[in-house]
Amino acid sequence: MTTQVTFRMDEELKKRAMAKAKKEGVSLKTIYLYLTQARLDGQMELGMQPVHRELVESPEDRAAWIQWRKDLENGDVVDGEEFLSSLLSK
Repeated sequence: MTTQVTFRMDEELKKRAMAKAKKEGVSLKTIYLYLTQARLDGQMELGMQPVHRELVESPEDRAAWIQWRKDLENGDVVDGEEFLSSLLSK
């Protein structure tokens, strides 16, 4: 047996979440069910953790990662050392 759950959410947050869910092909219902089950199973905890700014990727690192993924999909594979050295040389 299932039950309906209703809660309030900021309208802009809901629009963004729905757009992302639509883009990824995963409904918000699936996301909420997955998160609820993970929390009940002890696989997820809510809390705060400081952000270490040096661990946050730069736009350049992100662009290099995206390009590497495209190269990989096209068969233009580079090894890990070559990829890391290209990032470190910037």
